[in-house]
Amino acid sequence: MSPTVHVVGNAAPHPTDRIVAQALLDAAKRFNVPHELVRAVAWRESRYKPSLVSPKGAQGLMQIMPATGKGLGLADPFNPMQNAAAGAKYLRQLHTQYRQWPQALAAYNWGSGNVNRHPDPNQWPQGVVEYVLRVWDAAGWKLPSAIPVVQL
Repeated sequence: MSPTVHVVGNAAPHPTDRIVAQALLDAAKRFNVPHELVRAVAWRESRYKPSLVSPKGAQGLMQIMPATGKGLGLADPFNPMQNAAAGAKYLRQLHTQYRQWPQALAAYNWGSGNVNRHPDPNQWPQGVVEYVLRVWDAAGWKLPSAIPVVQL
């Protein structure tokens, strides 16, 4: 069953599930990641479904891969509080590494190794560019000038 959501302009809808909403807010505060970005990633990754498993094996609210989750100390990927915290922690680590949110989001989606090999957004596959732009838009942020414009 899909959670009910409230749409807010281009921004990601606010989750109506109080546990999910609180998990995202707490994780954003704990790891000093913009709340709207954490919410946008969760919306884009899972549509706020804490029990979702992707065809590639990513799990939970923030769609954390098992190996990544283990490295982040994620014990229960289907616990919204733990998964949101792991996702926000990972976003913070990636932002610390790349110092820019577009690169951090690309690494979240495509992997750090790929972003290290192709740091220029013009070298990213269209799917990665689209992911970054869609999350950016869902966060309600203005389009980053460093990202090539694609038809969405």
